[in-house]
Amino acid sequence: MTEESADRIDRAIDRGADALAASTPWLALAVVLLLGVTAYAVLADVSLTRPRYAFYPVVWVVVGAAAVSRAPRAVGSARRRALAGTVATAYLGVLLWFTGSVYVMPEWMYSLSVFTDGLPGWAPIVTFMVGPVGGSVVPFVLVGYVVLAYLTYVSLTRATRGLAAAVLGPVTCVGCVAAGVSGLLALAGGTGATVAVAGASGGAGGLATVAYDAATAVYLVAVTALATID
Repeated sequence: MTEESADRIDRAIDRGADALAASTPWLALAVVLLLGVTAYAVLADVSLTRPRYAFYPVVWVVVGAAAVSRAPRAVGSARRRALAGTVATAYLGVLLWFTGSVYVMPEWMYSLSVFTDGLPGWAPIVTFMVGPVGGSVVPFVLVGYVVLAYLTYVSLTRATRGLAAAVLGPVTCVGCVAAGVSGLLALAGGTGATVAVAGASGGAGGLATVAYDAATAVYLVAVTALATID
């Protein structure tokens, strides 16, 4: 083995050790949260027909928190930061719209309901109508989309124009795909399907489960891609 090869191996080992050290606290947090969700399911007598339901909120929240905590600072002029903030806010709106988390109805109504019978992260689901605008918010999904919007904001302030066009475009499209996949829940019963999954009763059907599986995978890809732009 040449000296150059040995140096490359040593650098790779060092990078792996650094990455492991950085991820250890977040892995520990994920374990603690998962134990907490499991304990809640037992004490509250929540029927957990598919154990992976407990993983969704933990994965979205912990990965999102880790990405935000390690994201670089926003830079650039005030004008550039303001423009990036506008784009990120619009992107968040697109995500909420495509998931059906926010929608518009032809008639005006005023209502508010809170669904609390579910696993932490899935519940409490807040459903509301304010005039023609309605919404149904699942806590961990909202957290995930806010994370995507924030990382988009930071990346837009730091990336060169060419990098923003070449990388941020596909990444934000990935985020929209995540929203669109989650939107398949409409075919499985809309908000009713989400509530059924939140209660882990298994009543949402296979399509709802597949939608959340796919949305979680795409969410991880989008967060990872955005977090690596510097």
